[in-house]
Amino acid sequence: MSAVRVHKEMTDWFDVNLGTGQRDIQGPPVFDFCRNFAAFLAEATKNISHGIVSQKKEKKSEEMVVLDTEYADDMAIMDNSTDDLQESADLLAHYCSYAGLRINAEKTQCMAISKSASQRPYNKNGCIKLGDEPVEQVSNFVFMGANFSGDGTIDRDIKIPI
Repeated sequence: MSAVRVHKEMTDWFDVNLGTGQRDIQGPPVFDFCRNFAAFLAEATKNISHGIVSQKKEKKSEEMVVLDTEYADDMAIMDNSTDDLQESADLLAHYCSYAGLRINAEKTQCMAISKSASQRPYNKNGCIKLGDEPVEQVSNFVFMGANFSGDGTIDRDIKIPI
């Protein structure tokens, strides 16, 4: 049973049928497990690609592919094209829904990174959709304190602290 306190007054008691209660010590680990398992299933069932190549295969090293990076409750999904990214977002949203989680399109942003301006087209209606909602496309993105620029440079990251 749970109740919510609003301005020093308590609401009526009610049953919690999904998830964990507020301030429950199990909340963050349960969320992390559900999100990570959803990302694992999304990657395992992808048809188009499995993320971006961060290290090419060479004689002494294997090819390394990265699909997502996470910090706290934030997640960045990376892929090689808009179609690949749309597939990743659709699969992640699908598997997150199994745990009662949903991706908020209003808090989600999309960015294309390329040194060539013609390779990073800007679409004011968004580059991907979450369900029927378009995701905002940006030309600059801050994740974990690092500033990612659409042209692939770190110039803005250097200028910001100064």
